[in-house]
Amino acid sequence: MNYLLRAPKFPVIVDTGEQLIAAKTKAQFEKRIRNIPFNGKDKVPIIDRTAEAFALYPEKEFVAPQMAIRRWTKASIIDLYNERRPTNAPEMGKRSLGNRSLEQIVSETVDLLA
Repeated sequence: MNYLLRAPKFPVIVDTGEQLIAAKTKAQFEKRIRNIPFNGKDKVPIIDRTAEAFALYPEKEFVAPQMAIRRWTKASIIDLYNERRPTNAPEMGKRSLGNRSLEQIVSETVDLLA
């Protein structure tokens, strides 16, 4: 896997369109995405530890920062998780968003997906 400009800060959340994949390290990320069928998708969204938006380009096998969406919001990360969470995973609440940092929201999401 190649990283254009810079690599995301781990842990990351990958949105395959059908499910979310969490990876705490670069090695774990590369191992987990290797087994995912992307079905011709040009671009796959990634959220890094700081909620910065990245994209995985599966055909070209590289990751780059997204230019259209620079940062995810706390609410949008929670909405994405609740929409794609596994059936046995608990729902993530939007309570006390002001008291939780973006890094904390990403970390909680990764822990729920692990």
